[in-house]
Amino acid sequence: MIDSNLLSSLGQVSSSEAGAVFRDHLRGAVRQMISDVIAEEVTQLCGPKHHPADGDCYRAGTARGSIVYEGERESVKRPRVRRRTEGGNEEVELATYQAARCPEQLKESIISVILWATC
Repeated sequence: MIDSNLLSSLGQVSSSEAGAVFRDHLRGAVRQMISDVIAEEVTQLCGPKHHPADGDCYRAGTARGSIVYEGERESVKRPRVRRRTEGGNEEVELATYQAARCPEQLKESIISVILWATC
């Protein structure tokens, strides 16, 4: 479904500017999608916020991170997850964040989501 703000913005610009408006909208949608997918992975590892699971993983704040989108590096706030070990704890590498850092894999994922949503 197309956002009504996008339609309104597109209706207020010339056809030559429409591409830039659409790309800006898509950039924001991709950032939100990445955040949602990473948050879901954290929930699967640690349980819901404020109701942690009894597993070995737990939330450990956030850190600065980045993804590459359309050849440009985008700053993101990435959640941190740690795993309890016998000797203390260790950082858990989030698979979804690593996938978002790989431009080719991210591009393929976005295309498949768009195709799935339009079918």
